Amino acid sequence: MNTNCDKEPINPNPGFTDTLFQSQEFLDYWYFQEGSWWVYKRTDTIAEIYDTATVTENWKRFIFSKYAMPYSIERYYMDVYHSSKYLAKDGQNINYESNQQGMLSVNYGGGYLGSRNFFWWPLEFTYVGSTTMIDSIAINTISGTYYNIAHIRSFKGYYWISKNFGLVKLNSYDGETWELISHHLIR
Repeated sequence: MNTNCDKEPINPNPGFTDTLFQSQEFLDYWYFQEGSWWVYKRTDTIAEIYDTATVTENWKRFIFSKYAMPYSIERYYMDVYHSSKYLAKDGQNINYESNQQGMLSVNYGGGYLGSRNFFWWPLEFTYVGSTTMIDSIAINTISGTYYNIAHIRSFKGYYWISKNFGLVKLNSYDGETWELISHHLIR
């Protein structure tokens, strides 16, 4: 430990006096442990097309940014690998990260889904950048009914994200519809 002559600890990040933590309810919509997986089926065609998405990496750190002073921000990151070339057209890894309190960015093949602010907490039915929160109505899919939904419109399509399950449905603007059919989630 670094100390000064008086043997008192030196603050490694002077100016940061408090921490902004992510709420558990915000994390319940999108953050899962390594080894979690989802299987999606494309439902807009009679062809049997599937995708398996697997969490391959995740971590939690603290950000010390001059833009957030005097607060440090609890940052979560999750990397998801998609097995299918269909769903992952722009790249097979999708990165989820919280760089601001209550804000989720989703980086998909080098570009953002909607905007840097894809999802935010608490849910507000408004827009940030090119992303709009539409509603929170329950949705029926092949695998059942999901509640506590964040229904989002971005420049790539419509997304239904369910608390404790993650992405349960996607309607892309290129005409593809994907629905969750199976999952194994580690919390």
